[in-house]
Amino acid sequence: MNTATDVLAVTEMSDGMFLGYIAALGISGLLLLALAVQPFLKTSIGLRVLNGLFGVGFLGYAFYLFFIFDGGSVQIFFYAFVAPILLLVQTIRQAKAQNA
Repeated sequence: MNTATDVLAVTEMSDGMFLGYIAALGISGLLLLALAVQPFLKTSIGLRVLNGLFGVGFLGYAFYLFFIFDGGSVQIFFYAFVAPILLLVQTIRQAKAQNA
């Protein structure tokens, strides 16, 4: 029986995939932080805080993996990138609703 963890997690990876994961975490974190601090989007404070928290979390984990992590096992969960996509969509929707 396959579980969500079996299907959406990678247990073995190459160095390139590891660095790609770190880059994806960093890009997602920067994007969410940019959405949190942009004054022209006119989104709610709650959504800005949520974007900021996720952005800091993603950047923090990328920093940890790149600079502090010294080997061992790491699992990459691809569904962790669903949250930034949903936050981006919600931010765009809210900004469009404010402008209308």
